[in-house]
Amino acid sequence: MDQRAINYAKAVFSLNIPEQDLSAAKDIICSSPELAEVLRDPSVKRTAKHNIIDRIFPGSVRNFLKLLTDNGSSGLISEIHEHYMKIKAESDGKMSAELIYCDAPSEAQLESIKAKLLKQYGKKSIELKLTCDKSLIGGFVIKTADEEIDRSIKGRLTELGQKLIRR
Repeated sequence: MDQRAINYAKAVFSLNIPEQDLSAAKDIICSSPELAEVLRDPSVKRTAKHNIIDRIFPGSVRNFLKLLTDNGSSGLISEIHEHYMKIKAESDGKMSAELIYCDAPSEAQLESIKAKLLKQYGKKSIELKLTCDKSLIGGFVIKTADEEIDRSIKGRLTELGQKLIRR
């Protein structure tokens, strides 16, 4: 990930630019390769780019998009949006995680996992993505933004193999 995108996302969040306006700007730029090219093209005059932005985009994102184009960073809009959504979720007390399993967990097991993750990370809500992976043999793996918890048979066998090799 580009550090500039993270910095821009933090700036957008601190400026209280509405999520729907940033999403609309990203969608417009990403769905129109011609527009994206014009905004990135250094041979197009700055005033022309600003006029295009003023005619197309919501008022709340215009100055931000002008800054992006002036700095040659309009190509980062998708990454900026992605980081903005993470920052917004974090501030709202939300988190996301992925549960990778071999055998589908019961509803009670899912609720227990969610409760433990919420408590561990001090969050209010969680979005849990479920992925089936039969290569785990059994057990599960939980991936969060900054941690991976491997309680799978495959993971334990790998760990055991590494211990045997070290001896």
